[in-house]
Amino acid sequence: EKDEFVKNLAKITNDLKPWAEKIIFLSANPVVEKITAAETNTERIRKNSFIEEYNNEIKKFCESHSSGFIDTYSRFLANNPNEMLWIDGLHPNERGHQLIFNAVKKFLFS
Repeated sequence: EKDEFVKNLAKITNDLKPWAEKIIFLSANPVVEKITAAETNTERIRKNSFIEEYNNEIKKFCESHSSGFIDTYSRFLANNPNEMLWIDGLHPNERGHQLIFNAVKKFLFS
């Protein structure tokens, strides 16, 4: 699975090269497992350990291909745990999107 994932990252990068000076990837965001686990316990994609593994693959890929990497995963975790950043434990709410926006803005303009 991971090999296929990395191949897909390479394909995306190669497809975008003619139109982009620099390619930037964002990490996947964490989920609230106590909410998403109630929905399904078979989908690994809804487990933070699985998300972390794939975020590490994205980061390694970016480092080896001179692409940018924005770690929104860590920013979500570093946020006040009492502040809900998700609509449903999976999709960001307005505050979550603001956090992502601020991370991208900081990356682009710092």
